[in-house]
Amino acid sequence: MNDVDLNDIDMNDIEKLSAYIDNELSPADRAELEQKLVVDSELKQVLSKLEQSNIIAKTYFSELDRKPLPMNLETMILNAKPQPKTVTIVDFFRRKAANNAMQNWSFASAASIVFALGIWMLMPLSESNINASLVSVLNTQPSGSVTTVNPELKIEVLASYKNVQGSVCRSIIQHSPQSSNPILACFNNGEWSVDATDFSKQYQTASIVDLTTNAELMTAEQERAWLTK
Repeated sequence: MNDVDLNDIDMNDIEKLSAYIDNELSPADRAELEQKLVVDSELKQVLSKLEQSNIIAKTYFSELDRKPLPMNLETMILNAKPQPKTVTIVDFFRRKAANNAMQNWSFASAASIVFALGIWMLMPLSESNINASLVSVLNTQPSGSVTTVNPELKIEVLASYKNVQGSVCRSIIQHSPQSSNPILACFNNGEWSVDATDFSKQYQTASIVDLTTNAELMTAEQERAWLTK
């Protein structure tokens, strides 16, 4: 199945899917969306990817949510200046993240990060997604670390895991004064690339346990061994 093109999906539907996963829809809206999912395969694919992100992110944030927000990152948020422009998918995430920024370590509720992770998984691959600073962090820094690249950019490593193909993947967030952008990167054939694995085929039959198993989180010892090999 080909990856869904975000340009073909109505933004209102994407927002509804995010609310659907968070159980925030009214009974009427929920029923309407479920009827639409029955006949719209592309929308079903988007939901599948968002649900997969939900499982991974909840595992990552179970520990992170109990930690206080680092002072230097809190300062970046408080000093951020709004930059009005045309609304985009990323702007939607930024708006949700800003509303929750001071609540926990992750800048936003787990649901906001889950939404952004799912959207990122739907985006096409691009060489611009991987730069030298990011590669250095992916190759050397442990989960839980925050690396200051420059005054305008910090890279936070959330966790490491193995995907269904057995490749090592890492979940990170790039923090700037204007936004917090999540990235899932996987190491294949000696190079890092954005992970765009298609989980939609699991939508009909996979249980939550099955999906969690497919993303095998690495222990601290496993991660340390991989980083130092």
